[in-house]
Amino acid sequence: QAISRGMLVRPTVVYHGVDAEDWAHSQPHLGYVLWNKARADQVSDPRDMQDVAALLPDVPFLSTFGRGAANVRVLGPMPYETMRPLIQQAGVYLATARETFGIGTLEALASGVPVAGWRFGGQEEIVIEGTTGYLADYGDFDGLAGCIRRCLADRERLGRNAVQDV
Repeated sequence: QAISRGMLVRPTVVYHGVDAEDWAHSQPHLGYVLWNKARADQVSDPRDMQDVAALLPDVPFLSTFGRGAANVRVLGPMPYETMRPLIQQAGVYLATARETFGIGTLEALASGVPVAGWRFGGQEEIVIEGTTGYLADYGDFDGLAGCIRRCLADRERLGRNAVQDV
């Protein structure tokens, strides 16, 4: 009431989120780390993914943008429905974009995919440390590599928790 009285309008609240039923699946998890964004810019910079991938040469990475490497396959941008099974089959979702909220993080969690990323913005509120994933301090690439390894090692438990907590 006070909001509408002070603004002289009646605001409509649009909730962020995903429909968990839309992300339920029986796809196998294939053990790759996924970095998927709709664009590459200052906020969504693929260099963070490339830098951590260089520290984990034995771990496969899939990405929508960036440079390919021995363990990094760049897919390019693709339609939402084409990307969905890639999210569902990921072993880890990499959340390094410096954004206030991560819809991709919610999609991954609803798919049972644990999240590794920067302790930044919305990720701190979405990812439950040690329950649905792990976060490193921004810029700590060794710490981020450790988060990815922990997610891969404990993927089954984290994935179950992720679906329950969405």
